[in-house]
Amino acid sequence: MKKIIIVLISLFIFLSSNAQEETIKDKLYTCMVNHYHGNNIDLNASLDTLENYLILNDILKSNDGNGKVQYYQTIIKTGVIQGVERTSLMDSLALYYPRTDFINNCIFVVNDLDSSQFIKSQFYQTTEKVKNDAEGLIDLVSVSKLILSNLSAKDFEHPYYRANMLLSFVMTSDREQAYIRAIPSADKVTRPKKKDGFIIDITNNSKLLVNDEDIDLKKLELSLLEYLNSNNKKSHILLIINTKTEYDYYLEIHSFVENVYTKFWDQISIKKHNLEFRQLVEKEQNEIQSRYPLRIFEISDK
Repeated sequence: MKKIIIVLISLFIFLSSNAQEETIKDKLYTCMVNHYHGNNIDLNASLDTLENYLILNDILKSNDGNGKVQYYQTIIKTGVIQGVERTSLMDSLALYYPRTDFINNCIFVVNDLDSSQFIKSQFYQTTEKVKNDAEGLIDLVSVSKLILSNLSAKDFEHPYYRANMLLSFVMTSDREQAYIRAIPSADKVTRPKKKDGFIIDITNNSKLLVNDEDIDLKKLELSLLEYLNSNNKKSHILLIINTKTEYDYYLEIHSFVENVYTKFWDQISIKKHNLEFRQLVEKEQNEIQSRYPLRIFEISDK
C-alpha cells in the first residue's frame, strides 16, 4: 500500500517554474493526452465533462485551482473521499489510467531526455524528497496534507496537476477501482475449485505462472481470452499472492486482467451491437457485464 501512496504523490509533485522544469511538466501532460488519444479518448474534453460533473455533485466548489485545494482540505477535515454515482466516462478514464512507469517512459523513451539532465532537475529532486517524506503514510488525510504542503492553487491551474487531481478522484473514489487498495487476506474469500478456474500465480515477482506454466504477458492475454471465450458465463480468475508479492506487480497484473476482460466484452459487444463496449449506452454495457461478469478472486498463499 505504501508504494501506491508514493506513486499517487509523485504524480503531483513539481515545484520549480524555470524553463527546463516547465518543459518536463508540459511533456508529461502531452504524454498523458497522447496515451488517452491512443485509446480513443479526448482527455481535455473528458476532464472538462468530469470537472463539471463533480461541481454539480458538490465534490468541487469551482473549476479553478482553489477548488482543487478545497477538495483536499475537505479530505483532511472528513478523512474520506466523497463518492458520486459512477459514469461510463469515469470508468473509461479509470480503465486506461497510465500506471506503470508512465513518467520514466514519457521522459526517457518518448522525449529521449538525458538521464543525467533529469536527475539534476527540480522535478526529480523534489520527487525523491517526497518519497522520503511519504515513508509510513498510509491514510488519505496524511497524503492530502503532503500534497497541499507542496502544491498551491496556482499549481493546480496547470493542465498536468488539474488532470492528476481529477484522475486521482476517479481512481480513489470507487472501492473496486481504488488506488489505495489492500491485498486481500486468505480468510476474506472462498477459493474456487482449481479445475474450474484460470489460475495466475504471482507469488514470485520475477515469474508469471498460469496454471503452473511460466508465460509472459502476451501469452497471458491470448490464453485468458481463449479461456473467457470457452467458459464465458462460468469463467473466473484466481490470483495467487503472498506477503512477498510487490504491490506494484500485483496491481499491474490485476489491471492487466481487467483490460483483457474489457477486450472480451468488446468481442461480445461487436458481435451483438457492431460497436465496441465503451461505445454502448450504459444499459447495454450493464447487460453484457451482468451476463459475463468480471470475477477475480485474490487469495493469499502464505
